[in-house]
Amino acid sequence: MSWSTSELAGIAGTTVKTIRYYHHIGVLPEPARASNGYKQYQVEHLVTLLRVLRLKELGLSAQDLHRIAASDDEGWEALKALDAELEERIKRWTAVREELAELLRAPRQGRPSIDLPAGMLGLSTSVNDADRALLLVYSHVFDEKTMASIATALRNHTKTPAELVFDRLPADADEPTKHRLAQDLAVVYSEASGSTPSAGLPVPRITQDARTVTDVLGAVAAQVYNRAQLDVLERVSVLCAPANGQPSGG
Repeated sequence: MSWSTSELAGIAGTTVKTIRYYHHIGVLPEPARASNGYKQYQVEHLVTLLRVLRLKELGLSAQDLHRIAASDDEGWEALKALDAELEERIKRWTAVREELAELLRAPRQGRPSIDLPAGMLGLSTSVNDADRALLLVYSHVFDEKTMASIATALRNHTKTPAELVFDRLPADADEPTKHRLAQDLAVVYSEASGSTPSAGLPVPRITQDARTVTDVLGAVAAQVYNRAQLDVLERVSVLCAPANGQPSGG
């Protein structure tokens, strides 16, 4: 008994397109053709197709299917690799579900932003648009240990009056305002230097070049802060530099 491509697809519960794809990648042999040119699939083709579909159902890739076709030992190695990958996925999705549960428990009023990086969904609404943009970039620049430290520092921190003034600082702020704010922020950052992200350069995740990290963060800051805020940050950086000793207040 033989079947056409569409008949084989119907028996196996798949599509003609899928069968053609398996022919293309070499995991399903091409059958002989009748005198009219139509393919004639036999029982061995059906069994092979069902085997491939079953392995695909387990999550194996096209490359894995080739390895399994080569030998049973290769197949077991592919299955072990898949099992390890699934274990990591389960851990990751379990962590995501825990974060979602924390987020969904939050009261309607005062809900945190849902696009914050992993481990930060529970942060208070004091995280503004600029903070959120920087945190998203941090999550792709700094390693997980650094991000965990940042999350802990933010959870234990309530923005000071100086930081709230900085958040609202207009682009046309006058010189005395910027000078006074820089002095106040320098004191805040110096007092908290042992637990804030500014205490040492974190280990980059996406590059081995610390200068690239600095350039990326500088570009993001230039986008999310206005010119007065950038001016204040530059002054704070100078005031907090080790060579200057303790920043002066007032």
